[in-house]
Amino acid sequence: MLLYKSMVRSHFFSNSMWSPYKVGLTDKIKKVQQRATKLIPSCKGFAYSERLKVLGIPTLKYRHYRGDMIETIKFCIVFMTLQFRLIYLYVKILLCEEITAN
Repeated sequence: MLLYKSMVRSHFFSNSMWSPYKVGLTDKIKKVQQRATKLIPSCKGFAYSERLKVLGIPTLKYRHYRGDMIETIKFCIVFMTLQFRLIYLYVKILLCEEITAN
C-alpha cells in the first residue's frame, strides 16, 4: 500500500494528467489504479470496488470532484478577499475626498 501511494498515486495527483478532458484518458488512469491494487497480496481475490474499500482508497471520480470543489472554494475565497479590498479602498477614497472638501 505504501508503495502504491508513493509511486503510483503521487504521479497521478501531482501531474496534469490527473484532470484529463477525454474519457479515454480517465479510463486508462483507472486501469493503472486497478492493476496497482491487484498487486497487493491481501486484495487479490476482491473486485475493484472491494479492493478500494479494504485499502481505504477513494475512487478516482471522488478525488476528481473533491479536487474541483477545493479549487472552487479557493477561488471564491480569493475573489471575496479582492472584493473586500476594493470596497475598503473605495470607502477610503471617499473619506479622503470628504475630508479634503471640508
